[in-house]
Amino acid sequence: MDELKEAIEKTQPTVIFECVGGDLAGQILNLMPEKSTMAIYGNLSKQQATYKKEDFLKAGKNIHGWLVLFNWLSSLPFAERAKWFKLVADDL
Repeated sequence: MDELKEAIEKTQPTVIFECVGGDLAGQILNLMPEKSTMAIYGNLSKQQATYKKEDFLKAGKNIHGWLVLFNWLSSLPFAERAKWFKLVADDL
């Protein structure tokens, strides 16, 4: 956790894609800078993600479900989606 905190302080990311769930999700959100967004797209731990409302309400942080990622990908033209997944249109 110390290494994660140090990395977040150094890089100041404003978006995080979270797929672990459990207490870790809330711990990461707490470390994120103000006005950050967490997009949840999985739950590998199979535990409910836990957050303290003050971790995101006071700092203007947002939490979105996996549909945000799906909707964003769906909005891209096929060729652009192919770049993200290293696909070649002719292979499909």
